[in-house]
Formats: sequence, structure tokens, C-alpha cells
Amino acid sequence: MARIDYDAIAHLYDSQPFRTKEADPHLGDLLRTLSTGERASVRALDLGCGTGNQQAANLASFPEVKLFGADLFRGMLKQAAGKTRQVRWLQCDGIALPFRAGTFHYVSTQFSLHHVKDKRRLMAEVLRVLRPGGRFVLQNICPERMRESAQYRYFPESAALDERDFLKIAELKALCREVGFADVCAEVNVRRWERPLPLWAQELRRRDLNSSLQAVSDEGYAQGLKRIDEDLARGVYLVKDEVALVTLVARAP
Repeated sequence: MARIDYDAIAHLYDSQPFRTKEADPHLGDLLRTLSTGERASVRALDLGCGTGNQQAANLASFPEVKLFGADLFRGMLKQAAGKTRQVRWLQCDGIALPFRAGTFHYVSTQFSLHHVKDKRRLMAEVLRVLRPGGRFVLQNICPERMRESAQYRYFPESAALDERDFLKIAELKALCREVGFADVCAEVNVRRWERPLPLWAQELRRRDLNSSLQAVSDEGYAQGLKRIDEDLARGVYLVKDEVALVTLVARAP
């Protein structure tokens, strides 16, 4: 069960520019190890595909690959299907994938694992549907490395929720190994900058465009806006911010 009803916001999901995607470099790396003939047999699944931006970008760069996108929310898949019908879009739960064992050469999941309660079962399902030697790539934010997050400072309930729902890097790697993945590695990239508070405050007042703040209680959201208004009243213009992104790569033995 996801912590946010994405059916309710599916039509708004792509309104922010950071939702756009480029072709997946990890899928590209895999394809470069194969011959032209072998590429035509490759099947790649994006799990928790949302509105389909990643697979649409992959299709443009890797048209020979058979692409699949799976998501729990019909509204998100409706948006994805409007972008292309050349990807096979499926509504399903990641802990019970409707595919035979060894179906895919490549499985990715981006910014979705924190919505899954039974993370071990999902990881086991990913391993099951990968063929031997297949590659699994997971990307997400890394809350344990985001001590300067502006959102966490103004909305501490958001930090508490993320601490509950996200696995730490060591836990994530250990879980992958426990279910049977090999060659598990993870890399974290941290970006720091200063954010103009007046402009950001305007964005935050559109809660319907910020999925992470929709997980926060109404009271927690209101208190966060109050803290921001207090800083604005004091003349605060720039606030420190940071985001940490973790990329985990593993192989099916």
C-alpha cells in the first residue's frame, strides 16, 4: 500500500520539470555488452513506473528493446499510455508480479521503494523475474545523508516519515544480498545549494504538486508553512538545502 493516492494526483504529476527523464544509462551500459541481434531479445521492466517518463525516454533511445512499465495506480498508467502505446503498461502490485520467472534482462525502480511495506518480498519478486545475469537498478533519495534538507527543517514530520519508510544504505544492500542478489553495490551523490525562500514558499503552497508533503498530516503541513512565514517575516531570503540520491546496482546470479 502506497502512502499517497497517486490516482488523485496523476493528472498533475508531470507539471514539475524535474519529472522529465533521459534514457537510463544503466540500461544503455547493459545493451553495449550485447550484439545487435541480442539486443532485440532484451526485456526491460520499470517497476513503479508512474506516468511512464523513464520508459518513454528509453523507447526513444533503445527502440529495439521490449519495454514494460508496471504501477499500482491506474491513473498513473493512463497518463503513461497517453505518451506511447509501444511500451506494455500493466497495473499490478510489485510484490506479486504477473510474469514468469526469468522474464527480464533488466529491472529498474525509481523513487518508489519507500511506498512498499513488504520490501523483502518485492526484492524477492524482482530477483524471480530476472534471468540469470540480469541487472537490477534501484534509485531513490537517501534521507540519512540529507541533514541539511530544507524540507526536513520546515516539515520535521516529513523527515520522521522518511526515516520510517526508507531503508538506510546498509540495510538496503543487506536486504538485496539476503534475497539472493550478487555483486550488490551502492553509490550516493549529494547535491547542496541555496534556495530562494520566497519562491520556494510559493511552490510549497501548491501541496497538490508536492507528493512528499501529501504524506504529511494537515497539522504538520500547516506548521511547516507557519515556520516558513516566520522566516519570511524576518527577512530570510536564502536557505541551505541538499538532496542525496542513492543508486543501487545488483546482479541476478
